[in-house]
Amino acid sequence: MEYRRDVFEKGFSEIKKILYKETNNYHTDTYTGKSLIPGGTWDFEHIISAKEFSGLNNIEKIDYEIQSKILNNRKNIGFTERSINKSKSKYDLMEWLNRKSNGRNIDNSEFYLINKVKAEKLRTKTLNFLQSEIDKHCKK
Repeated sequence: MEYRRDVFEKGFSEIKKILYKETNNYHTDTYTGKSLIPGGTWDFEHIISAKEFSGLNNIEKIDYEIQSKILNNRKNIGFTERSINKSKSKYDLMEWLNRKSNGRNIDNSEFYLINKVKAEKLRTKTLNFLQSEIDKHCKK
């Protein structure tokens, strides 16, 4: 299916507002475990990116509004330092962690101090959840 980031933006804005109110803007970085300061340089983050989500099985069988609701489910929303979010961008989490960005001799997991085993467990759990939600909507 064609990757269309634009169709997911409205749902992402809505969940960010909800999470902001629920948490008073205090978060722990999903990937590093560090505390994030309210008003600091951090972002809400899709654990499974919109691009990766657009390639999941049977995604083309459900309309964009439902896709947006599934992608923007709070189980797929994390919090991370802005530098991590910008670097990760549209990449699959594990692909990004293993990349040596900006000419560095170490991969992103080492540079940003992210535990690959924990990250892979998080990615797998989140991916399985999203796929199960897609599958539920295909059976309707």
